[in-house]
Amino acid sequence: MKKFYTYVLVSLIIFTSLSISPETVKADDGIGPKVVDVRLDQSTITKGQKVSLYISAEDKDGLYSTGELEVVTPSGDKKIVTVNVQHNQYTYNFDFQSSFWRDEEYGVYQLNAVTLFDGYGNQAKTILNKQFEVLNDTNAPVVNKIVLSQKTLFATREEFLKIDIEVNEIGLPQNKAIIYFKHKKSGQEKSINISFDYEKNIYSTKAYGWENNIFGEWEIDRIQLSDVAGNSETQFGPFLGDSSITLLNPEDDTVSPDLVSTSFLIQTFGSTVIDTIKVEAKDNAYIDSISVTVNHRITGKTVTLTKGHADFLPMQVSSGEKVTAHFSIELYEVLDNLGGYWDISEIEIIDRKQNKTIIRERINSVYIDKPISDLGVRVISKNTTLSDTVISQPVFILPNVTLSIFSNVRISGDVYNLGSIRSFGGLTVFGTLNAKNISLGHNPSISNGEIQVIGSNYFSNRNLTEQVNFVLPLNTNGGLLNNGDGTFDIAGLTLPFSNKIRINGVETTLDENGKFKAFNIPVNAEGSALIQINAMNGLTYSRNIKVYGNERPIATTSKDSGIYLSGTQINFTSSKEGTVYYDAAYNSEYYGMYRPFNSDFVLNNDIKVKYYSIDPTGIKSEVDEKKYRVFSVYSPKASESFIQGSGSSGLKIQAEIDKKNYTTTIDSKGHFLIEGLDLKEAKNIKVFAMDDEYTSELYTVDVVNDMPIVIKGAEDQKVYNRDVTITYNKGELYLSGVHFVASGTIFTEDGYYELNGQDSFGHYANISFTIDKTAPQVSGIQTGKAYKQATYPIFTEGTATLNGVNYMSGTKIDQEGEYILVITDQAGNKTTLYFAIDYKAPIILDIDNGKIYNRHVTPVFLEGTGLLNGKPYVSGTPITTDGEYELTVSDRAGNKTVIRFKVDQKPVTVTGVETGKTYQRVTPLFSEGDAVLNGVPFKSGTVINQSGAYVLLVTDEAGNETKLTFIVDGTAPTVTGFIEGIHNYQEVSPTFTEGTGTLNGKPFVSGTKVMQEGKYVLRVTDQIGNETVIPFTIDRTAPIVTGVKSKQLTNQSVVIQYNEGTAMLNGKRILNNWSVSTSGNYTLRVADQAGNLTVLTFTIDKVAPSKPSISTLTNKSTKVTGKAEKGSMVSITYNGRTYTTKASTAGTYSYSLKTTKAGATLTVRAKDAAGNLSTTASSKVLNTFATFTVNTVKSSATSVTGKGNKAATVQAFVGTKAISKTAKVDSKGNYKLTIPRQKAGATVTVKMTQTGYQELKKMTKVIK
Repeated sequence: MKKFYTYVLVSLIIFTSLSISPETVKADDGIGPKVVDVRLDQSTITKGQKVSLYISAEDKDGLYSTGELEVVTPSGDKKIVTVNVQHNQYTYNFDFQSSFWRDEEYGVYQLNAVTLFDGYGNQAKTILNKQFEVLNDTNAPVVNKIVLSQKTLFATREEFLKIDIEVNEIGLPQNKAIIYFKHKKSGQEKSINISFDYEKNIYSTKAYGWENNIFGEWEIDRIQLSDVAGNSETQFGPFLGDSSITLLNPEDDTVSPDLVSTSFLIQTFGSTVIDTIKVEAKDNAYIDSISVTVNHRITGKTVTLTKGHADFLPMQVSSGEKVTAHFSIELYEVLDNLGGYWDISEIEIIDRKQNKTIIRERINSVYIDKPISDLGVRVISKNTTLSDTVISQPVFILPNVTLSIFSNVRISGDVYNLGSIRSFGGLTVFGTLNAKNISLGHNPSISNGEIQVIGSNYFSNRNLTEQVNFVLPLNTNGGLLNNGDGTFDIAGLTLPFSNKIRINGVETTLDENGKFKAFNIPVNAEGSALIQINAMNGLTYSRNIKVYGNERPIATTSKDSGIYLSGTQINFTSSKEGTVYYDAAYNSEYYGMYRPFNSDFVLNNDIKVKYYSIDPTGIKSEVDEKKYRVFSVYSPKASESFIQGSGSSGLKIQAEIDKKNYTTTIDSKGHFLIEGLDLKEAKNIKVFAMDDEYTSELYTVDVVNDMPIVIKGAEDQKVYNRDVTITYNKGELYLSGVHFVASGTIFTEDGYYELNGQDSFGHYANISFTIDKTAPQVSGIQTGKAYKQATYPIFTEGTATLNGVNYMSGTKIDQEGEYILVITDQAGNKTTLYFAIDYKAPIILDIDNGKIYNRHVTPVFLEGTGLLNGKPYVSGTPITTDGEYELTVSDRAGNKTVIRFKVDQKPVTVTGVETGKTYQRVTPLFSEGDAVLNGVPFKSGTVINQSGAYVLLVTDEAGNETKLTFIVDGTAPTVTGFIEGIHNYQEVSPTFTEGTGTLNGKPFVSGTKVMQEGKYVLRVTDQIGNETVIPFTIDRTAPIVTGVKSKQLTNQSVVIQYNEGTAMLNGKRILNNWSVSTSGNYTLRVADQAGNLTVLTFTIDKVAPSKPSISTLTNKSTKVTGKAEKGSMVSITYNGRTYTTKASTAGTYSYSLKTTKAGATLTVRAKDAAGNLSTTASSKVLNTFATFTVNTVKSSATSVTGKGNKAATVQAFVGTKAISKTAKVDSKGNYKLTIPRQKAGATVTVKMTQTGYQELKKMTKVIK
């Protein structure tokens, strides 16, 4: 066992629960100190680490003296350490550099017990069972994973890279490490010191100072690590995790910045409202400026504010840091005193490289009260005197207010008098004067609604009523907007009838000037706001205005961008009752002035149009743009051979005429021409235009028909035997010069027709024709008839063929055969007659004259009609009834055939015996026919008394047969289902084919299964009285076996016992109380006399499983695998803990376990199902090589070189043949093996081995 000579300090601190006062003296209690708690702060240490043992104790008298600690070293030596009292505590230091501990080895130190003494000499010993282990740490920390905060980094003074390194170390890493970055191209290095974070258990740092380094990729080349045990190693990449960064030139920044967040704050200072927009942004480099554009939702006015990098905090001017900009907006100076909603419509963020991010959407909004100064009416709200005044607005005199007129007051609007008016002359009202009454002369008192006048006054219209009604004047400076949650806000101006106003039933304050404001008013069911005021005259005045949704209006056009035929009308529409504004550009730039759309927008030239809409609330739609190209086609004529038109230069024109396509291009003068056409028959031209971007719709242009009239459907002077449809291309057509004939008229009646017509061009047309649809008439024959004499067909018009040969009217036809006579007149009408001449009588099949049939008969004849016994008969109809028949068949020519026959299907009648019955004896009787009994001739009346089965067959003259089957039986019934000589059964199904049965005197059905245990007598009696009697017993209880259980697996001997029957063990007969001690698989069968069987299997296994195998383990293994007995439980012991798993049916096992402690021993033991234990297998955990390379081997080389683990052994092979001697890796980690020259393409394998390490192989191909 290796020794170590380093300083390891174990501090044992024993805390006391009571302090000792020198002034206090207590009596001896006779009891030593009691240990209350024991704990170790660590269970394992390496060189340079420390373990502390804490023991809390108490003693009644409070007097402590010394103590003895019993320690067992890893070699088993027991040492007693004396612990002395210092400052009321037991204290002892373990110093492994002292002579007492210097020679102790690595391993587990067991703290067995501690004995404590008090001041009276009382002692108490406590078993501790605590231990710690001193590990022989010979390896430096190993890099596990590297995490870099960024993949790219700008070469600036402010930039930093956060580096985290996870390491594997059984001990404690040193506080400092060094990581080396190497520039991939130049090889320049940059070293960074990194500290160990003991809380997070990783190395971590923020690395600055990249501004003077070369741009490009920097790789982690190596890391220098050490631990407190003195192990140090430089580890080379590649490493798991992040391995490189790319250092960027700030001038190469192409990444746009990101918007992080926005917020809209509202502050009020007296009458000044300041809206502060807070914008947070972030960039991979640096933010240079942030601009915010706010948009007034109603007017469309926009304001853009900008902050530059000089306005940002210094700590924010760095790569990747969040930048905050504050924008203050003053209502009256900046926002042009416009109230309502202001929206953040755009945010633009630019970095120092001018990379730009623009966010265009309604990001946030603020509501500012709208200035409403005018109601559009003149309100008289207090006693007022007027003279020399012109008022062009409606006038409202409020209740309890008097308006006095002295001279020359002219009002062009309506007047609503809710108060009172006194005129001294000079009042002129051109509108309607609404009042309660008008009186001449002035009285001291005047009431609401009254007008008192003197002098000269003029009123154009008067409406005198008890109640003056009107639509409530209201100004909200635009439409009302739904807040999105079913509510709306409103600020407005109306008549100050009262100090209260109701909006959808919600009451709010109305000031003396008629101003009011309310927020979050619910929208009513009609989607509107009902404004109501209760005036002092007792009337309620109201106004209903619509509440609009908060969505943007959508402006649309009736035509999308494209190519259109000149004269196409374009309509602009908007959702939400919006107004559409447009700006048009005719082959030039836009004017920049939008005007409202009217209905006269017609496409006559190429044009571009930008347009948007604004709804009543002032919300503006997106600005859209359409591009229109225009072409025209001049009206084509049928007499011309071309079409032409105009339009945008370069447009391709395609025309379809009579399903033929023609293509041309509009020339630079805006003209096109397609020649060489025939338009005479064309009614229209289908044409469309296209360019590289658009294709127009297909337009239909009518062809002007200036050609002569063309009549179709008939030829002049021709005769037709069908309806005639007359069509013509133009003009008007008349029958016999009188009746108008429309094109497409159908003539159906026989007769002579004469048509004439004329068109607007002076063209004339005439045609005449005859319709004859009557076929020729024929006498002397009729179609479909047959004749048995000569015929003479006669017709008066047309020509004829007989069976395709020319035929003259009246010619004699006397040869037998089928004939077709066809007569055709001048109009093509045909008369076709089918007839025949036949001299032969019909032939009848399937029956013969005078014959008798004992079956159904089906007479068949191929011609004529039949009579059966004088009644109509159809050929092929079956005759099924017995009797005598006469069948007469006559053909269409009158020829006849007569056949007489008889049908007799009745079988012979036999008495004295019935089929299917059983007799002791029988005498069959019959009156006709011949008989056979079982194939032997038989005479009627013969007695049959021999037992057996019989078949009697009697046949009459017509061949009808009577067949009888019967049995003559004198034998008792046969019962099956029993075994001769066997009377005991588990179950039985007695079966008999005749007679009736009883079981223990009760009726029994054949085949019924008998299963209930007991004794039985079965009696079966047949029809003759023969009886069979069978006694039997049912026994269903299987033998009982003790001493062993079914499927039992044991490693002990067993004794087999059974209560009845005979027993077989693995096929051999055994006696009761049979002992079995030999290992093996057994099958026991015990059967009783009734056949009941008890079968069980068991296994005796006294053989221990074979020793398990363990696959190679390393300090990087994550699984323990190997082979063990199939299905056995495998126990794995490692690092003081035991784990279990089960071997597979293939005899392998696997358990997920990290074996990180190189040199540690892992043991494996298998236990089979019977409880037998295998011998223990053990394996050392091997270390793994951190470095092993093989340099390129050329065919001319006589050596193989590379890097490996210091002091490791290496050797080269080709296949399994060694081609070098073994060699050691030198102290610098290099090796060299002398080999003979190898052929190009050969594979050289280098193996590296070292005690305590896993063998490692590297292969390389030999090159030229």
